[in-house]
Amino acid sequence: MLTSGAAWGAAVPVVLAEASSTATPNFSAGVDFIWTLGGTGRTLANPTNVKLGQRGMIYLAQPSGGGATITTYGSNWKFSGGVKPTLSTTGNIVDDISYVVKSATEIHCFFAGGMA
Repeated sequence: MLTSGAAWGAAVPVVLAEASSTATPNFSAGVDFIWTLGGTGRTLANPTNVKLGQRGMIYLAQPSGGGATITTYGSNWKFSGGVKPTLSTTGNIVDDISYVVKSATEIHCFFAGGMA
């Protein structure tokens, strides 16, 4: 049985770790994720274990010195007009990507920058 405690526990953001400047979300680990970017030229790879209809947030946190960027997104991440977002570069600012899994190879994303 699904309890309210289990539902709220699943809502806690999962920390994304970088491996060789790349973060790969595991969608079976949670629905919301937080990634403190380690520098410039990062990659948000296609997630693993996608579930149709899954929705959530990816919080992209700048390090205290700022200036971090994502230059490559996996092919499954789809943004309005096909335009990948430009991240805020101020230290400690957080940008948000909300997402909805439409299919195993298509994740619709909506970007909100500069949350302060």
